[in-house]
Amino acid sequence: MEDEGESDGESIQERNRSKILPGELASWEEKAELGDTGAQFEVGQYLLWKAEEDNDEVIACSGVAWLVQAARYGNPEATCLLRQCLRNGRGITAEKRAEMVKLCDEDHLVRMVKHAARHLFQSISPESPTATPAQLIEEIGSKHDSRPGLLLKDDERALLIQLLKSYEGKELAEEDFMLLMQSFAEGRPPSKWDTSSDVETSPTHDDDFSFIEAWHSVKDLFGHALRIGESAGSHSLSAIFPTQQLISLIVLAGFSHISLSSLFLALPLFVCYLALSTMLSVTVQLHQIGPEWQAYSVWNNLLVRLVPDLCALETEARFARRSLSSCLAAIAAGIVATLCLPLANEAWLPRTPLGIVAAISAYIALKSGRAGPDALQVLATITAATVFQALGSLPATWTGVRILRLLGNPIGTLPLGRATLSFGLPAALHVRLLWLLFRNAYRDNWKGLKTALPPLLLVTVWARLSACLLLSSPPSSLVSWLVGPPLLVLSLPMLAISWLFSFITSTTQAIVTMEGVIGLLTLGLVVVALCRPRSWMLLAHLVRGLAELSHNPLLRLGAIWAAVITMAVYLYGDWVLDKAPASSLSWQTYSKLCGPTAWFNTNMAHTQILCSHLQGHKVTWLGRFKYVRITETENGVESLASMLPPALSRRLECLFGDPYPACTNISPGSMLRSPFDYSKSPPKLPDLGFSGWLADKEICLVAPYMQQKCHLKRYDRHKFEVMVGMPKASQRFRKTPRELGRQSSSFRRRPSQAKEDSKDVVLRAGHAFGAWLFSLRRGTILEFGTVLEGRLGSKHPTFELRRPLNKSASLPCS
Repeated sequence: MEDEGESDGESIQERNRSKILPGELASWEEKAELGDTGAQFEVGQYLLWKAEEDNDEVIACSGVAWLVQAARYGNPEATCLLRQCLRNGRGITAEKRAEMVKLCDEDHLVRMVKHAARHLFQSISPESPTATPAQLIEEIGSKHDSRPGLLLKDDERALLIQLLKSYEGKELAEEDFMLLMQSFAEGRPPSKWDTSSDVETSPTHDDDFSFIEAWHSVKDLFGHALRIGESAGSHSLSAIFPTQQLISLIVLAGFSHISLSSLFLALPLFVCYLALSTMLSVTVQLHQIGPEWQAYSVWNNLLVRLVPDLCALETEARFARRSLSSCLAAIAAGIVATLCLPLANEAWLPRTPLGIVAAISAYIALKSGRAGPDALQVLATITAATVFQALGSLPATWTGVRILRLLGNPIGTLPLGRATLSFGLPAALHVRLLWLLFRNAYRDNWKGLKTALPPLLLVTVWARLSACLLLSSPPSSLVSWLVGPPLLVLSLPMLAISWLFSFITSTTQAIVTMEGVIGLLTLGLVVVALCRPRSWMLLAHLVRGLAELSHNPLLRLGAIWAAVITMAVYLYGDWVLDKAPASSLSWQTYSKLCGPTAWFNTNMAHTQILCSHLQGHKVTWLGRFKYVRITETENGVESLASMLPPALSRRLECLFGDPYPACTNISPGSMLRSPFDYSKSPPKLPDLGFSGWLADKEICLVAPYMQQKCHLKRYDRHKFEVMVGMPKASQRFRKTPRELGRQSSSFRRRPSQAKEDSKDVVLRAGHAFGAWLFSLRRGTILEFGTVLEGRLGSKHPTFELRRPLNKSASLPCS
């Protein structure tokens, strides 16, 4: 193929040597500057030939520049010469190399799309090379078929208008319009498309699309709300229940009690339902991209009219790649479901509802637009074959059905081993079905295997599955499911009227039976509710419903038990703390029994067994504060705001949160050079979130790097871990906290510091202790109460901080 391209390029070059004479180069360059791709190619080819004769690289670079400009607009001959220049290394600069490689890698379809888009843009706006989308929309609406150069159909006009509306820029040039048209070649048509849009009113009035846009907005909002509810529900469920542990226990219990018969019962049902749900999801996806496929079909017809040499199936294959894998998965799932139907238990498989769902799904797949023109014939053929099979299964005792049974009964049979081949009208219809599928697959030398056949097979599988399910359904169930839902839909208006009449009657009866003043007051509320139904009718309905529920004895009993259980759970922690035995065990004694000395004498495991007898003892100890760290942070408001759209979440942050300080007179560099010293003047500690424990000067360190204006850190709820060291008895009341801090830093150089640190304990504290913990400084002597529990006898045992008794921030020296 490359040799043919080179020979074609050389033959063109020989022809153009006589076409452009040395004196005519200026006139050809004027044509090329006006945007004529043919002139651009001729000038570039002539300059390359001239550079080859004179051995001048500057002229070669100019020729390559003209060829690049021609190749941008889809000139295939210019692309062929650019490949030769890349191969020979002539006229290539560092700026042009990347663009040349990109243009040479484009296939024939993309070049044809560029050529058609340029021709279409010049037909719409012949005066200027750039225009705004509004001007182009108005120009498309003002064109008439009598004007030469642009013959657009109604759906093509509507498609171009939707395409221009999807452009986000202010001005649109030829290259931008070509990129928009190229997006169709890559299988990305606009999502909002209406085939019934009017050509005369669509470019000038947007009211035709108001209902469609509102409907799409409602669907998007509903889907977003479902995603928010799903995520919020999963978060709350995982927070309340240990879902992973429950699922593991359920699966373990199920597999421990499963038998071979139950496995044979559940496995076909599971596979069948899984295959049906897979098919249904793929069908819904195809139906959602149906408007996109209609828009793509309109664009494809327009492209074929502009470029007659272009193959329509080649462009259809680009868009069909998006759903090819999904269609194949759905077809495979349908085959699996068909094979599992005879193995599944009929008691657990409602055949009539599944058959009706399959029939509706076949119709949805048919109306998606992907199935092609033969889909209706396929569906009609399968329906006729199903009807004839149903006629053949009619009872022979019925009078007047003998002729109908002959239509469904086979004319002859041919035994083929264990199987039997029947000849009759249903068999002939199935042969026609196979012929329709083969014809769609054989389109344009088997290119229909990727475009037309998969969606047609999906319709066929749904229709055959529906036929199998409905033929095996009992007649009574079939009649009830076919007649019941329509009757229910038709009776809904009468039910609504009867419910409204009963509500009015009960309300009037309740007002009449009341006393005079209460009746007048209720009548006035009813009048107000009728005047303002949006505000008062809902409130009255809720109050009436709650009043009726309050008289139910079962609900009363349930509310009482819920209150008792809630109170018991709330008081459980304090009850355990009060029942814990008060122990006189000191920290020094605990360290000797369960600390490094005991580990050295025996081992840690022996020490842990011994110290486990101290579980549950309530102690009050005196310790030296070392540090506190945050282990977990929860912020429900911020989690809820993160699920909302960005614009709404930012509004909620500024409405319920705190703004970042201005920080105009403070620079982060000066603040970093002069850090804060809280040991001299502790900050004010309001009972807020983490943001309330920080000064504005501290927040100014990070405020310049924040993209949002507000934050929700005031709603943070933290869990803390406090490291407390055991003070020596000789140093208990002799040194100030600052001296204790200096002494602790000097201990790092001593070998015995590791042994001292092993005596430290870790206290877990909740958010309620935050203000108290943030007021502590290193070396502060504090007294705390806790209950001995957990890993007693190990390094750094962890206890729950029950109550901080007092704090001695600066004790006098003695």
